[in-house]
Amino acid sequence: MDISLPAEFEQFISEQVSRGYYQSPNEVICEGLRLMENRDRAYGGRFESLKQEILHGLDSLQQADPVEGSAALQEIRKQFQLNRDRS
Repeated sequence: MDISLPAEFEQFISEQVSRGYYQSPNEVICEGLRLMENRDRAYGGRFESLKQEILHGLDSLQQADPVEGSAALQEIRKQFQLNRDRS
């Protein structure tokens, strides 16, 4: 595999190796790919979960009488203030 990198990435990789963080440019690239893989695993399920929650919310909206956004925010602020006053 042949990869072309922008100059700033080449510089970053060189700095990582010269500082002794990695033994070779290949190690820097592999570490970056491992981090991306871990991120994808960690967030992959969460994105699917959020998507399902959004779909559920949209379904609920179709079944109920919608509330205007400003009225909903006003009620949230009112409840927040009541809870805050109790503390």
